[in-house]
Amino acid sequence: MPVLREVGAGIQLPPNATTLLKDWDILQAVQAHASQPNQAIVRSYRDGNVLSMQDFGPVVEGKYGSPYLLIHRADLHKILLEKAESLGVEIKLSCDISQDDLDVSKPALCLGKAEIHEGDLILGADGERSICREKLLGTLDPLRSTGDLIFRFTVKMDDLKVDADLKGPGDLRNINYWMGPDSHAVSYVMEKSQLLNVILTALQDAGDITQYGVQKADPIELKSKFKGWDPRLERLLSLAGECSKWSLLQSNRNQTWVHPDGAFMLIGDAAHAMPPYLAQGAAQAFEDAAVLGSLFSHVKDREQVPGLLTKFQQIRMSRSMKVLRRSAAMREVFGMPDGIAQQERDAQIAMDPHEGCPIALADPVFQKWLWGYNAIEDANGSRGKE
Repeated sequence: MPVLREVGAGIQLPPNATTLLKDWDILQAVQAHASQPNQAIVRSYRDGNVLSMQDFGPVVEGKYGSPYLLIHRADLHKILLEKAESLGVEIKLSCDISQDDLDVSKPALCLGKAEIHEGDLILGADGERSICREKLLGTLDPLRSTGDLIFRFTVKMDDLKVDADLKGPGDLRNINYWMGPDSHAVSYVMEKSQLLNVILTALQDAGDITQYGVQKADPIELKSKFKGWDPRLERLLSLAGECSKWSLLQSNRNQTWVHPDGAFMLIGDAAHAMPPYLAQGAAQAFEDAAVLGSLFSHVKDREQVPGLLTKFQQIRMSRSMKVLRRSAAMREVFGMPDGIAQQERDAQIAMDPHEGCPIALADPVFQKWLWGYNAIEDANGSRGKE
């Protein structure tokens, strides 16, 4: 029997995401399964020495009115699913859909000879490997490898407690970043699940096959890519049991998300798949949903739909593309090779948070623009200007 299940482990929910969860009346349910990190700690890859510390926790919540949360994807998916079903959303599973099944002019969707659904709008929310994007473009749009591999594994907190090098360190319960040449690592605890989530980025070796989708990884391969790093990080890697990996992919950036017929549009990763370096993938999808819901909350006539899709794109494209570009730029900051530029980076991030800081989230101007944003208010304000 087909079931809806999560892919992955931990997920970060910044304030621009949790603000929307509050508006949707599910923040309390999410918080029951989530935890707040007190700090983000940036470390040297060589020895784990702290390069910078940034307050999160109550400081961020007090500034933006919503918390920064860490949660297991399974818990978040369950809450979102239950909320959608309570609002009358019908979810059909195991539907194998091709471009030929999409009629974007009616619009209509074929789920089999005897099951054709017609409506006012089709939203293509089928992720970075999107057939909907190819339907919109009218051509194949194969994803390209960025040259990076992402590894992920989790460690039970009980296993940390019995390790002499790792047990009891309070800073493991914060978000930790290790920055090294062409590579970096991130770890954080999902308190309710009692798991430490570890994500690592490294260059693909020459001759490596691009991994389309999540694959099982050999922990020995992972350890070899981070050999000689901070001993505590290497201890974490030694605790990796099941480990997964995938190639970080990118698509061409569409000039439009809206089909000329005005009844078919891309949203979420199908429109703007985010590099992971600002933890904004889910947040940007939530912003899409909030803007779309706000714009359509006062629709009275089907003839309004094309104009609202254009308005959605006007609101969302410039912001999401700025987030995407800034996130991609963080890859270079995190993976800077040893040398003069790296030393200057370390000196800069050791200063108090300031505008222009290489770590984007320690730039108070950018942070306010990113985390202080309310997509619902933006959509309502834009509608009022019509």
